Amino acid sequence: MKNMKATLLIATGLLWSVTTHAGETLTIDETVLLALKHDISLKAYELEASSWADRSKAVDTLPDPKLKLAAINVPTDTWATDQTAMTQMQIGLRQKLPPFGSLDAKRDGHLARAKSSLAQHKNQERKLMRDVRTAWLELYYWQEADHIIEKNKGLFTQLQRITELQYAAGRSSQQHVLQASLEWGRLEDRQHKVRIRADQARAALARFIGETDAQRPLPETCASLPGVKILADIVDSLPQHPIITEMDAMLAGKKAEIDLARSGYKPSVTVDLTYGKRDGVYADGRPLENLASAMLLVDLPLFGGRQGKQVNAGESSYAAVQYRKDDMLRMLRQKAESANAAYRHLGMRVDNYTANLIPQAKANASAALRAYQSDRGQFTDLMRARVMELDTGLQHLRLQTDWVKAQAELLYFGSEDQ
Repeated sequence: MKNMKATLLIATGLLWSVTTHAGETLTIDETVLLALKHDISLKAYELEASSWADRSKAVDTLPDPKLKLAAINVPTDTWATDQTAMTQMQIGLRQKLPPFGSLDAKRDGHLARAKSSLAQHKNQERKLMRDVRTAWLELYYWQEADHIIEKNKGLFTQLQRITELQYAAGRSSQQHVLQASLEWGRLEDRQHKVRIRADQARAALARFIGETDAQRPLPETCASLPGVKILADIVDSLPQHPIITEMDAMLAGKKAEIDLARSGYKPSVTVDLTYGKRDGVYADGRPLENLASAMLLVDLPLFGGRQGKQVNAGESSYAAVQYRKDDMLRMLRQKAESANAAYRHLGMRVDNYTANLIPQAKANASAALRAYQSDRGQFTDLMRARVMELDTGLQHLRLQTDWVKAQAELLYFGSEDQ
């Protein structure tokens, strides 16, 4: 019974915790943290980098020496070790020394791959932050668009009542009543379309953070992101962008391949040290001396065509990566300039809507309503003014959202301390 009560208390606590968490607003910063936590590719890049770092340590050591045990010149008639002076019991060590510089080249190649994986991790992190912010902002737009339309539905409901009162007083026609009802119906249909887009945007966000957190409501105020630097500073930072850092690591790897190919021109050396024990004796009864030998084996790289082709292939591959890096740098600069232009002009448009168009649209709608109520204005002008006010508000919201999206795009290019 006690166990059942304890289980019930735990379950109730978990349910309360989940319910409370589900009711909290989902900020853009929390969304980014959740996405970084859920993204498995980041962990994969970390493990890959660690793997190549460990390999670099493994290849930067000499190969293990070989132990040699031998029985030399044992007579097969008696198998006695003291029958002849030529019989030896040998023990020795053999150590191979790779060509000079080959171990360093292999180590540098693996370290370059580790750096490449770390750069991919950093770029994935930046891309994820940009994409998650964009998805959050898109959902925010449709959520707030729904709120704006819901608010305007109340205004259009009031407008229906006004036309009905005007019609009852003989100051309006039935067509105005029907038109007001039609506009309200169109507005409701528009809201259904907005909610479809909101559900689609929520599904897109759930891909990054999971279905449960994606169902949480967003704040009613638009997100603020870290400030962006001027374009010149962004362009100056592009050589340190993770994509370029990855290509720098690729260049380092290609250079290591060239160095490894060039080390093929140098010989590898094998050192052999052997000690031989003899059990026989001389004719005068003196014991036979034990013997020691040293051997040096040197590879002779007489056929250099293979190494030369490997060096040429490595140099061509290095040049190809360098060209791709230069092209990527130009492309990043073009995209950064495009994002900066969008950010700048969207900001000016947002300011214009905030300072001029929004107040003017509201004033125009209020004036049209007063004119209609005093029989000095047309009903079509009133409806047009209300729809224009709604469209202006939605366009203002879209511009605000797109402006922050452009800011998120700029932050991807390295103007944010990540």
